[in-house]
Amino acid sequence: MSGYQAAGREFYPALCSYFVPAIICNASLLQVRPMVTSKLALTCCKLVSHLHSCRIKFALTKECHDHAGDGNIGVNCSIAKIGLFKRRSIKILETDWKSLEFEVYYQVNPNVLSDQLPAGVEILPYQPSYLEAVLTYDRSLIGYERKSIIEASCNEKDGSQTLVAMKDGRCVGFGSIKLTILGLGRVSPLYADDASVAEAMVKRLIPTLPEAKGFTIVTISSNILGNMMLEKFQIPVHDNIYRLYKKEKVKVDTNKVFAHFDIDFSPF
Repeated sequence: MSGYQAAGREFYPALCSYFVPAIICNASLLQVRPMVTSKLALTCCKLVSHLHSCRIKFALTKECHDHAGDGNIGVNCSIAKIGLFKRRSIKILETDWKSLEFEVYYQVNPNVLSDQLPAGVEILPYQPSYLEAVLTYDRSLIGYERKSIIEASCNEKDGSQTLVAMKDGRCVGFGSIKLTILGLGRVSPLYADDASVAEAMVKRLIPTLPEAKGFTIVTISSNILGNMMLEKFQIPVHDNIYRLYKKEKVKVDTNKVFAHFDIDFSPF
């Protein structure tokens, strides 16, 4: 593979002429995004990129629709690709928010963030005894069970740190930072009932990856307090990502979603 395009986003020249989706299926939504940033998607796309055939585009799109059946399909895409998906009957545009991707190739200063917490809240390094509390919080926010992926994410060791916010024995937020294949520290996910808790977690997460060459996070535009936190770093928006659905919008409390779990493999 040669070279990156679009300021570091992992598009590959061999993939530009056809559509290579990443797919996630949960209780109510099949998600497709023609962008490659995760290790799994990157591995798949490296294999596919050797097959120089436009039939890949149609075959994979058909697989997505067939897999979804009568279920919903969600797409995250750039503004240039909205028309493409609408022609494939994925027409319902999320108009209440869009995803904002921040990405810089230098270390940000966590000291500009506040560390003040609401009364009774403490932020602790994740340990297995917190798993059920974290799962309960995640389920109440996202609306379905994600035990396998949450447990795997929290237990990841190398280049990863997860913090849990607890109050009176219950989880009121959690967040992780992970080293990407480009060597950036990516905060994902970041969920919290209170913006001050989210900010304090980011302040504490960043120093746990001193080897990171930069910083990246994907927020939701309607979460004003969350994006005010990013303004303290004085970093620009790297990309605007739009959401479309086939049947209906998926609703969660986006004021508690301060960073996507994974823009490629999870709806929030």
